[in-house]
Amino acid sequence: MHRKPLWCLLTVAILVMSVAPLVVAEKVHTHAVEYRVITIDPGKAQLVENTIITGNTYEGLLIWDLPAMSATGALAESREIAADGKSCTFYLRRGVKFHDGTDFNAAAVEYSWNRMKAIGAGPAQSFTAVTGLEIIDDYTVKFSSDDLFAFWDGIFASLDGLKICSPTAAEANKTADDPWAEEYFAENVVGTGPYMMTEWVKGQYVVLEAFADYWGGWTDSNYDKVVLRIMTEPAARAAALQAGEVDSSTSIPSDMYAAVEADPNLTVHVTESSSIQAIYLQSHRDVLSNKLLRKAISYAVDYDSVRQCMRYSVAPCGPLASWLPGGSTDYDCIQHQDLEKARYYLALAGYDPGDLELDFSIIAATDFHECLGLIVQQNLADLGIKVNLQQKNWPDFSAESRDANVSNVMSTQYGAAQGAEPYDVLHLNYGNLSAEDPNWGWNNGYFNDLVTGWIDAMAVEPNNAKREELAVKVSEVLIEDCPVVWLFTVPYVVIMRSDIEGYHGIPINRALVLFYQLQEG
Repeated sequence: MHRKPLWCLLTVAILVMSVAPLVVAEKVHTHAVEYRVITIDPGKAQLVENTIITGNTYEGLLIWDLPAMSATGALAESREIAADGKSCTFYLRRGVKFHDGTDFNAAAVEYSWNRMKAIGAGPAQSFTAVTGLEIIDDYTVKFSSDDLFAFWDGIFASLDGLKICSPTAAEANKTADDPWAEEYFAENVVGTGPYMMTEWVKGQYVVLEAFADYWGGWTDSNYDKVVLRIMTEPAARAAALQAGEVDSSTSIPSDMYAAVEADPNLTVHVTESSSIQAIYLQSHRDVLSNKLLRKAISYAVDYDSVRQCMRYSVAPCGPLASWLPGGSTDYDCIQHQDLEKARYYLALAGYDPGDLELDFSIIAATDFHECLGLIVQQNLADLGIKVNLQQKNWPDFSAESRDANVSNVMSTQYGAAQGAEPYDVLHLNYGNLSAEDPNWGWNNGYFNDLVTGWIDAMAVEPNNAKREELAVKVSEVLIEDCPVVWLFTVPYVVIMRSDIEGYHGIPINRALVLFYQLQEG
């Protein structure tokens, strides 16, 4: 038999190896998601649980630079605010592609703007003062307002504001009954963001894959794929983290943090948010229209015990987180229980122990809400007020809490800013409009024309220092009026593998992780 020399076979093998493609392992990040995704339409997706998808697949003209919380360019490379504050011109980024391969340009901005305004859902609420859009050229657009407007950067950097979708995809999927392709965009994504949504099994998981033509480019350290596992049970998320089944997660049960903190493979990232967890008191009617009674309730609450219900929480002082302009720890605010003062104000309000019975709405099957409810129930019982805890599922709770005329006299929730601006918190939680219209915020019936006037003045004050002065005035009156019981600044917590780098918490969104920023260590 004729045999080939061994050296010949080795040479062939080496040549084959040299031309064979190098297979690089796909980098996959698995993230445990706390809530079920409801809608991903950029014209509607205002709820924070939806931004885990929209925030990674769509982009706006500006974005918040983290951790500084200053607005910087995204789809706009730069912007110019007019001297009179009535317009803002955006100079758009060139060479950007949508996920369907079409070009981003001024026409796409105009289409997405018209679509958002026509749908008129959550994101449009931030833009009521912006009345006009003019295309200057293919890569320049000018937005205008009838009056001086102070928040151009804030609204265009908003995580749940104007997001740009593909006009081509929208036109291809619209119908006579659905001219803005709402049905299509409820389940499909065609944006410019770093990731594309390639699969969504409702109630189970979502798959995001890297968009190869993303204008920001890619490195070998970026993730090629992100899997969002929907895990509504906090204990299940904690177990998955410790078992290495997921790489990151939102909050877990309070009693499991100690074990996670002791795990060298995991890091707990805590961000002080703009959100103040509070008990909203129905201030416009019935017994809680009495400010003295509201003061009695405020003094009766055992704040230290309540803060034990949520790990990493920070004591607030009034309606604004301390890092926001106008926020401070120096106000004359109620931060600790004082039953003697509580009894004094109860008597001053004209009530004796045993006279009152109040309903308190909390979210069902939520550890914190149950913990808070039981503490407040006992605290007010010590004051002689009976509290009936009413547990409600989230959709019912959310709808009721927005309408002061149907909500319970007591309800717990929190109000967050959309950016580094106190106006958002004050307008949505304490302005008259947010008490009158359920679509505008969380105000549980607090009406004060003086406060509303100062809040409205902030919207047309371009000077940051003067806006801060107005925020201080509003805070001082609110602390005196006690329309809510401010419990603590909500900590936004994300647990992540310790070898992952690049994470920055977002103080205005508890659910969003920007996966493009993450890198394998």
